Amino acid sequence: MNRVSCSSSEEEIIKRSRKIKVKEESESSLVEGGDYEYDQIDPLFYEIFGAGNEYNYIYEKEETEKEETEKEKAEELIVDEFECCEYVRKYIENADRNAVACLLRGEALEFVCFHMDACTITDGLNILRFVNEYKEYCRMRREERFKNASQYDTSRALKMYNKKIEDIDINGLLKVSHFIENMRVSERLYEPEGNLAESFYKSNEYTDAANQLGNHPVFVEHVHRFYEKALLDYVTAHGNEKSIERIKEGVLCDIRDIHLPMLEKLYMSDTDEVGNGIRRKLFRAAYDKINMDYFNTVFRNLQKTGQIYSKNGIEELTNMLISLKGRPGEYYGLYCDRSTVYIVKVDEFSNIVDKRVFKSQAQRAEICNYLETASNVVVASNTTNVRWIVEAIRCPCYYLPKSFSYFKENKEFSIPYNIACAVQNPSLYFSRCINEGVKVELANSFVETDVLRQAITVSTATDKLDFKGTLDSPFGYTFFKLIGVSLVGIEFDFKKIRELRNLEIDSFTPEEVNRIFTFFKVTDSPNKLDHYNIHPRNYSLFNVISSCLADIRGNKQNQEEMIDYMLNNLNEVYSLDFLNVNYPSTYIHPMSGMGMLVKRDHYFGGVNDKMVFEDIIPQNIVDRPSTEIGVLGESTGVVLIKNDDWCIVDVHGVRVFVGRCDPVEVNQIVTVCLTEPTYSQLTYRGELVPNQAKEVEFKKHRLFVDYPNNEMPIFIRQSRSSEYFCNVALRVERGLYFQYRMEEVERNNEIFYVMKRPEKEYTFDNLDVFIEGYLKPMNRYVHKLTTFKYFKTSQAEAEEYVEAAGDRYRRYACYFDRESPGHVTMLFAEFRLTLRVELNFMVYKKILFGSLEEFSNYCKKMHPKL
Repeated sequence: MNRVSCSSSEEEIIKRSRKIKVKEESESSLVEGGDYEYDQIDPLFYEIFGAGNEYNYIYEKEETEKEETEKEKAEELIVDEFECCEYVRKYIENADRNAVACLLRGEALEFVCFHMDACTITDGLNILRFVNEYKEYCRMRREERFKNASQYDTSRALKMYNKKIEDIDINGLLKVSHFIENMRVSERLYEPEGNLAESFYKSNEYTDAANQLGNHPVFVEHVHRFYEKALLDYVTAHGNEKSIERIKEGVLCDIRDIHLPMLEKLYMSDTDEVGNGIRRKLFRAAYDKINMDYFNTVFRNLQKTGQIYSKNGIEELTNMLISLKGRPGEYYGLYCDRSTVYIVKVDEFSNIVDKRVFKSQAQRAEICNYLETASNVVVASNTTNVRWIVEAIRCPCYYLPKSFSYFKENKEFSIPYNIACAVQNPSLYFSRCINEGVKVELANSFVETDVLRQAITVSTATDKLDFKGTLDSPFGYTFFKLIGVSLVGIEFDFKKIRELRNLEIDSFTPEEVNRIFTFFKVTDSPNKLDHYNIHPRNYSLFNVISSCLADIRGNKQNQEEMIDYMLNNLNEVYSLDFLNVNYPSTYIHPMSGMGMLVKRDHYFGGVNDKMVFEDIIPQNIVDRPSTEIGVLGESTGVVLIKNDDWCIVDVHGVRVFVGRCDPVEVNQIVTVCLTEPTYSQLTYRGELVPNQAKEVEFKKHRLFVDYPNNEMPIFIRQSRSSEYFCNVALRVERGLYFQYRMEEVERNNEIFYVMKRPEKEYTFDNLDVFIEGYLKPMNRYVHKLTTFKYFKTSQAEAEEYVEAAGDRYRRYACYFDRESPGHVTMLFAEFRLTLRVELNFMVYKKILFGSLEEFSNYCKKMHPKL
């Protein structure tokens, strides 16, 4: 019985148009038992039931797929393991035969390297490159156009194939085809017949022969092989710290002196010694015709496979991904701004569970209470205030630079969410970067996508892959897509997963883990601990433990020897009683036992101190740079803390420790000579510069005060950043001041005051002109803004008013931002928009607005593109 679905309305009839195909000849009638013609049947019949061939595309698709499968089988590559191994060994003399065979069969690189122990990852990548070239060679030699290219034994040579090349028959000179055959087998199967005439050197035939040999693809490709061998030998012997041009110069010199003479012998005669001199010149002339630009391609290929070290290469990226991964479980991402702390809680699958915003100074207790049950916390910051948070957290804490935050969909919570995901599961996080086309930048340079992709699969192979956990992640499929898993119907095609058999193994043995990490040791790092498979979170604790071991042995050695002994005798460390470690100058974190230092899932505590310093501390705090060795430059600051022997000076928000200083007072403005950064303390060291400056004029003004005066509507104070600047403060309401920074400058023995704003620079004859002509009119304009219908007295009141509307309609409200004086904030729907207040207008994205009514109309017009 046929059923026709209709809408709930009995009067409404829905017709679904169907394409009707009617074959001219049909074996059976469409309507059983009748020989009806198409035009005799009610068209409504076809509208409802169709013509019967609507689903033919399914069968056509099956037929097409069947034909394609049969075609693929017919075109399936015929490869030979022995031939492939010989092909690879043309480039890599000691290539492991088992590694070649497995990679040819399609085994995962990580399986071949880690479980078969056939080669290291870097060597495996290099072998895989030539295995793929061999497959390409097998495909190319089946093509009709290469049927006469039997001497072309590599895909590189076939790509340069030129069928027009013909032998030049010259008495006493080896034919090019014979020389190519000699090169293929590395033996002198053919030799020159006869002697070369001395006049041959100056003839046109000499030039033609040199051109023919220098342009022959097999000869060119053979020379390119020398590039790879000589380059690896040179870098092994001399390192690759030199410029690529210097390296190229050295490599080409080695090729001329070492590699070419071996090839040259296959071109020489045993009987014609005189003619050999001409042959040698011809051979070198042919070599000189080869384009040397290919050297750069070879250099880059060796960097990609890790044969040659490169910044953001396979070793660095794999080491970063392996080290980055934290402990399993839920995570808290924390971003500490100058006045606000943003915290995101994610579950074990990177799904957001909770978001919180705290005031960093006023809500310290609340932050600690919120993180009391945290198991893992990842921190980023743009302020040194983050130190007290890290000290208060009693759980594994990782610091990750905010530059690791690549996605913006969570707005102000983007950074804490992204850094939590990056540490919780770096493979998924960076797979998402590749999948969404995000340019990953590390160490001030972009990462190549194919190198990052390879690093992800290698680092994943060191852990068991949690299929369920990966799929439960909102970005889990991005990883499966990266390693080649596709969807078949509603299920995953696990063919690729089965190829990655190493991912099905629960875990590696300690010996296997050690072997894996050995591939990526930072052996050229000046930090001794970088040479080992563990990288401690707490260096001071690490040194304490190594010193304790030395004391127990009664052999106090230098630091390197103590660390060496500790790393080679970790079993002795496990038996240490940490309660008896008496080292009062070191704070030992409750979770920082040897588990934090040694265990694979604990040892990484974030990036090194220098990267944390550069991520948090502004890099432009030096007002007057210095060229003197050991001196960064001079800056003006204000004394925060003083002692009999030292003081701490605030310079542009950064603390500078000054020892052996002259007597100073708190809040005194001083000039500091910055000498060096102290990375672990997030501070600088410096020395006070004797004050030889003359008294500034603004200190004589009637409104000048040493300390803020809440009772004065306008007052002037000396700037904390420079002795030649003053701040003019305008009280807008109780506890809220708009401040304007003025520079006192002297021109032609007259004093002027300069105020720099983003749009322009203002110059005033004196401070009274500024107060009467700029500050007071602006004060009237500011109070006019508060008459706006939706202006609120505080941020909390504005937020409450906007949120009360729910999803029914959009509300908006304004308030003065006390965290950013001189600005008005408008809450409009889901947006938080900030306007800078100037003389009698406001600025938003370089657009000027005279009133809040005008700006609200702009918001209504531009939503949701604000």
